[in-house]
Amino acid sequence: MLEKGADEHDFQLRPSQMQSIAEAGLVVWIGPSLTPWLTRALDANPNARHLALLTDPSTQTFPYEQDEDHADAGAHDHGDTDP
Repeated sequence: MLEKGADEHDFQLRPSQMQSIAEAGLVVWIGPSLTPWLTRALDANPNARHLALLTDPSTQTFPYEQDEDHADAGAHDHGDTDP
C-alpha cells in the first residue's frame, strides 16, 4: 500500500485503500508497532480478517538495534523486537 519512500509510521490511507481493506479476504501486515495507521483502519473494518506477523508464534523475530540515523529521526519506542 505504501509508495516507494513513504514513511510507514505516519502514512495516511486514501479512501480507495480503506475500501480495499474492507473488501480483502485477508490482510497480512507486520503489526501495530510498525504501522499504527493500519491498526486504525482494521478497527474501522471489524469484519476484515487480518494476520499481524509480529504476534504470530511462527514468526522469527530479532532484537531491535537502533542505529544513529534512526535515533535522530525522532524519539519513538519500537520495544524489544525489530519490526
